[in-house]
Amino acid sequence: MHEDALETVRQDGLLKNVAAAVLAKWPSATSLSAEELKSRFQSRRLLAGWRLPASMLGIEQSLLLLLPELFPYALPQVSLEQCPAPAEYPHVELDGVFCLVGVDSFVALPADFRHVVYVVEEAVRVLSQGVSGANKNDFLDEVATYWSLGERPGKPIWLTVDDIKTTRALLAIEADGAVLIGDEEERAKRWLNVAQPRGHGGRVARAALIYLPEPIFPRSYPHDTARLASLASTAGEQAMAIVGRALEPGEKCYILFSFEHAGEMHVVGTTVDIGLSASRGKKSAPPLWQGYRKGKVPIEVLLQRVIAQQFPVVRATVVSVTGAALLKRTSGEPARRLASVRVAVIGVGALGATVARLLAQAGVRHLTLFDGEDFTWQNVGRHELTAKHVGRPKVAAIRDELLARFPDLDVRAMPIQWQHEWKKDPSAFDKYDLVVSATGEWTGEILLNSISRSSVQVPPVIFGWVEPHAIAGHAIAVLPTGGCLQCVCDAYGRFDLRVADVPAEAALQRENSCGAFFQPFSAAQAIPTAAMVTKMALDALAGRVGASERRTWVGAKEDFDAVGASITPTIWFQTLQADGFERVYRAPVHPQENCPCCGAEK
Repeated sequence: MHEDALETVRQDGLLKNVAAAVLAKWPSATSLSAEELKSRFQSRRLLAGWRLPASMLGIEQSLLLLLPELFPYALPQVSLEQCPAPAEYPHVELDGVFCLVGVDSFVALPADFRHVVYVVEEAVRVLSQGVSGANKNDFLDEVATYWSLGERPGKPIWLTVDDIKTTRALLAIEADGAVLIGDEEERAKRWLNVAQPRGHGGRVARAALIYLPEPIFPRSYPHDTARLASLASTAGEQAMAIVGRALEPGEKCYILFSFEHAGEMHVVGTTVDIGLSASRGKKSAPPLWQGYRKGKVPIEVLLQRVIAQQFPVVRATVVSVTGAALLKRTSGEPARRLASVRVAVIGVGALGATVARLLAQAGVRHLTLFDGEDFTWQNVGRHELTAKHVGRPKVAAIRDELLARFPDLDVRAMPIQWQHEWKKDPSAFDKYDLVVSATGEWTGEILLNSISRSSVQVPPVIFGWVEPHAIAGHAIAVLPTGGCLQCVCDAYGRFDLRVADVPAEAALQRENSCGAFFQPFSAAQAIPTAAMVTKMALDALAGRVGASERRTWVGAKEDFDAVGASITPTIWFQTLQADGFERVYRAPVHPQENCPCCGAEK
């Protein structure tokens, strides 16, 4: 470390203090030289180290205390004296260093000798539990790490099926950088084309998924076909037959194992490279199908021969890449409940496209997008899409971007105005659980509002838009109970409860072409409104919105000042004075007697 850096972290004096404290607490400790540290830990940058005798720790083997190069702004470490076998003990890496403090832990820094004592005591505890087997279930909690620990790097396995509790044959597609495993070849290849549109490869191989009745511990990890068959046999004769059918002389196959632990399903994988002959390393050895026609060897015979030859097995990492699996990690249980709902998003401009993405990321698996416009260069600055999409229909481009995130998403792209679909089939929107309109276009939205009020079959509708410069934004949920969009707008479509009065010269802008008007705002300014609209949509789908409701996002006071906007003297001036800016306000939408829709109902 550079001398200036050493001075900054004050290592010189601290190192002397730690060395003295180590010898005071463990008098038989011996210092490790720089050469010893480099030879023993070639991939680590260490400042100092000591050997702590087993007799002073109350255990059967000595430990090494290590100070990393960035100490005291990195915690001290503890290692076994000799490198262990892979997965010999939980929480011990290949080079013997204990993994004692998680990356999400809060630690008081800079470190001192108290941290040294803590990590040594923790290492003693973890090692003692590892020797006795008291912490063996930790192998299961982190099975993905231990399963592939020490294995040579290979392609990860991407699993595209949600059902990992049914033993069955699968198929594998060997792609660039990964092996994709699924149930159906056509569906798997379609998934692969979306995930790796420029990829090469695609050789189809055999695969199998075996559900095990008991969890797998390191002592059962397979390293050859004999141990793999032994593991599969615990799942019964059917599992063995499925493994046998997956084996093919001269080809790779992929055998996955799943099991349940602590209420969660886990899946791990293996790559099995079956040779052609019945004796590895002998050129004149008979083929595995000796005595039979190639490809006609009885499963039992082939399995016995493969087991006897102990062909190598490489344990591989398995990543579940279905939308359900990925969303479980981010959205949890709500994503599962949203998997069956159907949502239509009308208008995929800067606001609507973001809402569509957020809905998909929240767990909505069935989306239909309506927009009749193509993507243009003028949209690039604040849209989800990029320059590569210019000239394409917005809905098609957004669909492709959503599928790039979740290849198994159900997205329909309708490059038309929604009214055309409705004219062709007035019941077209009855199949949706929710409609989100983000066009900000009064003529279309007033029609959609009228349709939603005239038929109980039409689902709830949420209208979302931003005010000029997106210094405020609104969402109106229209449900069978309560008022509607027209209840809060005048006859010309002006919202009665707008927040800002913006000078005309700073409001709607136009380009030098017919009808080319646009609202000036950035992507960052629109995000709070997009999030608010999405949250209202999710609340409506979850039944948390029982009647028509409006929500308003009010931006920062300085954003109003920057464009010379004043606060409208309706409800907002006093409200903002009392409750402040940069927040969401909620209120019910009540039916109004002068509303053409709700007044007529009365």
